[in-house]
Amino acid sequence: MTRFYLKIVGVILLVMIAAIIVFSNVSKRLEKRLFKPQTVQQLHSLTETFRNELAELPPEDAKRALERIAGERDISIELVDWQDLKLQSTAPPSNGGSTHYIDLGGKPYLVALKTSDSLIARYVKESEVMQTVALCQVLLIIGLAGFFIVRPLVKKLRQQEQTIAKIADGDLNARVEVSSKDAIGRLGNRLNLMADHIQELLGRQKQLIQAVSHEMRTPTARIGFALEMLQDAKSEEERERRIHSLNEDVADMDALLDELLTFLRFDETASQLAKDPTDLIPIIFQVSDRVRRFREDLIIQAPEVATFTAAISPKYFPRVLENLLMNGMRHAKSRIEITVGMDGKVPWLAVADDGPGIAPSDAERIFEPFIRLDPSRDRSTGGTGLGLAIVKRIVARHQGSIVLGRSENLGGAHFLIRLPHSKEASN
Repeated sequence: MTRFYLKIVGVILLVMIAAIIVFSNVSKRLEKRLFKPQTVQQLHSLTETFRNELAELPPEDAKRALERIAGERDISIELVDWQDLKLQSTAPPSNGGSTHYIDLGGKPYLVALKTSDSLIARYVKESEVMQTVALCQVLLIIGLAGFFIVRPLVKKLRQQEQTIAKIADGDLNARVEVSSKDAIGRLGNRLNLMADHIQELLGRQKQLIQAVSHEMRTPTARIGFALEMLQDAKSEEERERRIHSLNEDVADMDALLDELLTFLRFDETASQLAKDPTDLIPIIFQVSDRVRRFREDLIIQAPEVATFTAAISPKYFPRVLENLLMNGMRHAKSRIEITVGMDGKVPWLAVADDGPGIAPSDAERIFEPFIRLDPSRDRSTGGTGLGLAIVKRIVARHQGSIVLGRSENLGGAHFLIRLPHSKEASN
């Protein structure tokens, strides 16, 4: 923006310099064509009159004749002796100052023409008028130049203002037409990006509300049905079974709400997490032991290294590993493999399984909230649908990245996480 303002100031300065040059040229030409010829002609005529009528007269007679000419011409003139003038200056000026001197040629005296005379006063007045007209021309030129410079800028700003007003009124499809790469154009691009982001956030919010409503409908319906059945229970055993089913549905809702709160906590626009150099190997073993309890036949192979340090959040990164292992547990036949390594100075962690894998076309969708690629899966077999979405958000808060591929060794899904470089990271 500073460059844009400097550019405008530079253009205005150039316009002002050009206007001053034009003003100077116009003034000189107008003065030469309109004012000076008339004044000079009158001065020449007056000089000839002095020389013709005073040339042969002695000083006393010349003074009386000069008084007569002054009365006829309505001007203020007098004779000045050369000797008196030399006492004031070594060389008499021909013009300038407050007096104009006319040399009569060989005479011991000069004719002094005062600047207050009507002839000179008229010239000065006409010169002031000319300067005023020229100044108006300069102001007009600057005003026109400023108008043509500012007008397109104002037009673009008005268009952006109208676009913002449309967005504020609910038209999220309104966008600024960007036709330049200057500061106004960059501002328009920023406004369009902001509008895109707002539209995307509102779209996600709407999808999330719809998905949460859909996910909550099933357990609430089951709870309502179970309550009706609980009233009709004919035995204590049936009553206990109904109560146990209610507790499971309440637990499902609690788990769903917990996942939803976790998902919202790790908003993509939030600040980055505080990270510390941490050994991942103990975390991997702890999380693997927790997940293995849900499926005792599952083999989870940990990395074959003693230590592996990376810059992570010890509080939140274990959730990433747990969600990936839980996802692999649901799809793996019998084996999950965890590997770590260094790509140059960038540490990475990978989780692969021997399940059916995921199609490349679904590699991005799998990280969206409440996405289940298998329509037949419900919450009892497919989880809450937020696990991988939470993984992606936590990794993003770590300033890392996660990509999905196919495992060459096991044939199933292969999740690769790249973490930010840390000086303390080592294998």
